[in-house]
Amino acid sequence: MKKFIYAILCFISIFILVGTVYISIDRYSVDRDRKISRNIAMFIVKKETGAEDINLEYPEYTIIITKDREGNIYNSRGQGVDINLNELNGDGYAENGYETYVYIKKMDVSNMLDFISKDYIMIGAILSSSLLVIVLFYALLREIKEVPASKEVKVEKKVQKPDEEFLKKLKALKLAMATYKIVPEESVEQMKKIVDSILKEYKYK
Repeated sequence: MKKFIYAILCFISIFILVGTVYISIDRYSVDRDRKISRNIAMFIVKKETGAEDINLEYPEYTIIITKDREGNIYNSRGQGVDINLNELNGDGYAENGYETYVYIKKMDVSNMLDFISKDYIMIGAILSSSLLVIVLFYALLREIKEVPASKEVKVEKKVQKPDEEFLKKLKALKLAMATYKIVPEESVEQMKKIVDSILKEYKYK
């Protein structure tokens, strides 16, 4: 019964751990999309208001470049922002002399881990659920390896019964002891022979 309970609890704890990790990844994705969307919205508004230098709030996530008919170029990449183009995904569109290119930083595991590490609630949930999985899995293994007391094999001690020949020799020894007072020398000699015979038979001589 304990095995079944531990197995169910272990399964539930694994489900909680996987769910916690999924929620953490989803929160990172939502945060990333929000920053990218804000960059694009900010670029459009600043361009419409005639701003010459457009510095996005999250330049590490987005690069936007536009070119009009007159050849004027608007670049959202601020000064001193180091971005590897190999880390970007993007595409462009051109029509009637106007061109626009939007590049977005690829999803990166290191960035995701960095985001999650700053979220203390999610870190606590992941660590606690991981610890719960380990404890329950260890308890389940101990329960599986443990032998139930009801199934223990009882070893019965077998008492070896003396054989008939041995009993006869003991009776003869008793008789020799009884006749000791009547014929001492012969009785002692007879007892010695009987004892020697017993010791020889049981390999004690």
